[in-house]
Amino acid sequence: MGSSDAEIEQLEQRFRVSLPVSYKYFMRIMGKMAGRFELDAMWTCDALGLARIRAEAILAQGDQDYADAIALSGEVAQERFVLPATAFVFLASAYDFIYFDTTAGSDPPVFLFQLGDLVPSNSLPSFSEWVRNAIEEYTPPQL
Repeated sequence: MGSSDAEIEQLEQRFRVSLPVSYKYFMRIMGKMAGRFELDAMWTCDALGLARIRAEAILAQGDQDYADAIALSGEVAQERFVLPATAFVFLASAYDFIYFDTTAGSDPPVFLFQLGDLVPSNSLPSFSEWVRNAIEEYTPPQL
């Protein structure tokens, strides 16, 4: 079940971003629900505010864990990752989140940040490729 154009526009206004064309297309098709797809993560139109909050919590927990480790080891601390203002977190779960930069074109690269990482990894070269990959890797739960 997809999101309406008005709902997508509300997302853009709420987060003060211009969403890429590929993401808008995805939201028009799957923005509210997609069966059992990614049930354990926050990604639907209604949950995106929570996804950003969860991402910030993961970063804060990582900062605390890192500070504790540095204090114990006596090593010199490295600069920690900060989520850019232009980043849009489109999926978050308990220990990781996935985002793209809203200024990186109509089908931007996707980045994965996992709790314990110092920096995000470039997960896939485009959002549409992430969608294809997520669908191909999807395994329905056993009932």
